[in-house]
This record gives sequence, C-alpha cells and structure tokens, in this order.
Amino acid sequence: MIDRKRSLGYSVVELLVAMVIGLVLLLGVMAVFVTSRTSFDASETQAHMSDDGRFAMTLFGEDLRMAGTWGPNSFTNMVDNRTRGPGQRLPLLAALAGDCAPLGYTDLDQVLFASNNMNPFNATCIPAAAGYLAGTDVLVVRYADPNPVADNLVAPGVVYVRSETGNSILFVGTNDPNDVPTIPPNGTNHVLRVHVYYVSSFTEAGDNIPSLHRISLEAGPVLVDEMIVSGVENFQVQLGFDTQQPEPDGEANTYVNPDSTVINWADTVDLARIRGARLWMMLRSERPQKTAPAPSTYSMGGADFTPSAIGDSTLGEFKRLLISGVYDLRNFPLQAPN
Repeated sequence: MIDRKRSLGYSVVELLVAMVIGLVLLLGVMAVFVTSRTSFDASETQAHMSDDGRFAMTLFGEDLRMAGTWGPNSFTNMVDNRTRGPGQRLPLLAALAGDCAPLGYTDLDQVLFASNNMNPFNATCIPAAAGYLAGTDVLVVRYADPNPVADNLVAPGVVYVRSETGNSILFVGTNDPNDVPTIPPNGTNHVLRVHVYYVSSFTEAGDNIPSLHRISLEAGPVLVDEMIVSGVENFQVQLGFDTQQPEPDGEANTYVNPDSTVINWADTVDLARIRGARLWMMLRSERPQKTAPAPSTYSMGGADFTPSAIGDSTLGEFKRLLISGVYDLRNFPLQAPN
C-alpha cells in the first residue's frame, strides 16, 4: 500500500527556505570571486608598474653609465667639431632642424644637462604639442655608442664620433665610405647618442594618462620623440657635483637641483665636475583602483610631491609607485691639457 503522506513533494515553505539558502551561498561565492578579482587586479597593476619602473630605470642606468665616453677617447676637449670646440679638420656640423638648442646635439661638453621643474626647450624640441607636464624635470644625456662601426658600414645621415685614444672628431655619414675622415688614422667610428627625457601629460593625445618620453638623435640627422613608459606623472633629477678644490677628485661631494648656483652651465670646468645623478620617478595606474589609498606626500628631488586625489569613493584612487636610483658617471669627462 502506498503511503500518500510520504509521496507528497516539498511544500512551498520548504522550497522558499531552500532557495534562500542557495541564494545566500551564491552571494557568498560571488563575494569571494569579486574580492579575489579585485585583489588580482591590484596585484597585476602593482606588478605592471614595477616592470615599467625597472625598464625605465634600466634605460637611465645604461645612458648614465655611458655618459661622457667618446669611444677610446676620454678627453671631451679633444673631440673636434663639437659645439664649444674647434673645427680644426672639418667645419662644424650643420645645424639640425628642430634641435633643442643651436648645435645642441653636438654640445658634448654638456655630458649631462637637466632642468628643474621647467621645460627649457618649449620653443624647440619639446613644443606645446608634446604636452610637457609642468613641474617635472628634463634630463639630457650624451655619449658615443661603445660598438664600433666599420668604415664601409657607416650609414648616411648618422652622426658618428671617430675616435682613438686622446683624439676624436665628429662627422655625419654619407653614401660614400670615402667620406669617412681619415684622421685620427687608427680611429674607430661610434654612433653619437643624444637622449632627452621628459614627462608628457598624455600617452595618446586626449587620454590624460601621463607618460615618460625620450627624444633621440636618429639618422637624418633628426630628433625623434617616442613614448617610453605610460603612467609616469613625475620625474625629478638631482646632479652629483664634485666640489673638491682646486682639482676635482672624481667623487660627488654634494647632490643639488639642476637650477642650483653651484653649477654654472656655461663653464666647461663646472660641467666636468658633474659626477652623477639621482633620479626619482612616480608611476601611477592607468585606471583608479578601489583598493588604492588616498594619495600620500612623497619626497622627490628635495621637495614634497602630493598627487591630486580623485575623491570619488565609487571609482577609488590611482595606485602609485615611487622608484628612485643613484648613478655615478663612470666616464669622467676629462679635460686634456691645452
């Protein structure tokens, strides 16, 4: 005989209770998923900024460690055809259209140049269209690439330093390898590297994502602007200066801002006393993060920097990462006796 009480299904109350329990469990799973996803996004953003920061600092390090070397020659004042030197064997190189300053690309006496919280090239190589971000520094580095280029491989429009110990000359390659200078006779050809670093207010026009840019001397010769790292909202530089008197000892005794009266940018003797650089770079996430705290105040280049807050609890704040580094100039820009 069939027990009719046992054959009945679940009551409405039992179904409602089961549905509520299932909904609670589902909401719990969703909450865990959202929390995990938020944590993953925050970790991924942090890793991305760290990778970008390391990449930028590696570029800075490579440039600064090479700054002031002209192939086998270590004497800046023995490089003919530079801006502040004589054109003893060839006339000075032609002015470059769009150069940062008249014959700025061959101003080798300025192994390093920097500006403090201003754009010194707003009418030249960093115009208004470049979107220079006010309150950030500009850094210029010059050196000769260490890899020699054979005479028959010299490329047209490329600026080279032909160099041997204690003797060098600047020239521009042509389509004819016979145009390569024959003096110094045992010299090797090295591509001249000029890099100008600055911060732009955008990565792509109109996106309002600040970025680190680098202007490089390329074949033409011409200066080419490229975006290096997105999300850089501040860049600060201090220069290590050798105050030892009467002769420098090759060590940075003090670090000063580029606009310090300690450095006379027009004096080649002072320029040879610049022995290193300290760099600070502030990176931020491309999008706000709900887990990011309100902006803090950071010490950069001897001054405090407080990023602007979004102030929207639904969006969160930008996640930020401050990276810094200290670099010595390995190639002291020596001045040979006259």
